[in-house]
Amino acid sequence: MRQLIYLVLTLCLVASAMGQEMETRVFVLNARPAESTAEMIRPMLSPNGKVFPETRLNKLVVRDTPEVLAEVESLLKEIDVHAPQVRIFVNMNGVAQSNGSVVAVGVGGTNRNVVVSGTAGVNSTSGSMQSEQNLVVMSGEKGVIHFGRDLVTIGPYVQFANGMGLLPAGVAVQTVGTGFAVEPVIVGDVVRLKVTPWMSFQGANGVSEVMVNEASTSLAVPSGQTVQISSGGYSEQIRNQSFGLIFGSARRTGSSSARVTLRPEIMNY
Repeated sequence: MRQLIYLVLTLCLVASAMGQEMETRVFVLNARPAESTAEMIRPMLSPNGKVFPETRLNKLVVRDTPEVLAEVESLLKEIDVHAPQVRIFVNMNGVAQSNGSVVAVGVGGTNRNVVVSGTAGVNSTSGSMQSEQNLVVMSGEKGVIHFGRDLVTIGPYVQFANGMGLLPAGVAVQTVGTGFAVEPVIVGDVVRLKVTPWMSFQGANGVSEVMVNEASTSLAVPSGQTVQISSGGYSEQIRNQSFGLIFGSARRTGSSSARVTLRPEIMNY
């Protein structure tokens, strides 16, 4: 009886060992990065299973049982596909107006000769700005809408330019960039957009950037429709007067406004 029990247990162990036969397979990835994909399938492996990402060739080397390898292959067929892309059109509109007036009286002369002269004038200016750019971003990835300008600033790190005689002492030109980071995710015919204000600048320690995550905004925009993400402006009024009209007075008013709109379009191939 003991011999029979021993034989049955031995056969069970042999069958179990045969059922756990390990194999090695190489999976070629077409769209997904090998390293992040390896992290995704690692929980699927058996206790003795292993996965090795080959990042140079974008492949996965997996060693496990045939059953687990079949499950990995089935999963990769579902997830290893190219994500759809979104073309985002960015439109910027701006309007600036300025109005001014000047009135002045002058008195001069010698002895009994007195000369009185006066000036008066009115000026008005207006202008507008419109520009459009576009960028292509893969669903789930991040793109940057960038605006930039050069500012003349006073700083201590201009030795090279000053030594070459390119700039006056104490003056440097730094690049300051502002814009938005956009992260689109396609859900059917709708593009879910996460928009985050972004700024970069050249400082004493090199180039730095700031992502204002606290001001992030999430939007759901149907493909092809336009949404406004930013608007603002300012107005000013300045008046100078010196002794009434004896010496003169001046007045100036101005205003400026701008807005930024986005139009995401799902790209179909």
